[in-house]
Amino acid sequence: MAAHPLLGEWGFATSFFQTAANEAGAGKGGKPVPQRAQEMAEQVKGPIGSVDGSAALMQ
Repeated sequence: MAAHPLLGEWGFATSFFQTAANEAGAGKGGKPVPQRAQEMAEQVKGPIGSVDGSAALMQ
């Protein structure tokens, strides 16, 4: 069995699907929920990737 690539690293995960679904439900979403969720993730990917000590970003 291969070792986990981030063994010993701290991390966090988030999903933007609920936020995108809430936008759509409020009539603010003009795009499919999965597409909007991906856009949201891309918007925060840059700032999170520049945090000191961050080793990797996984999708």
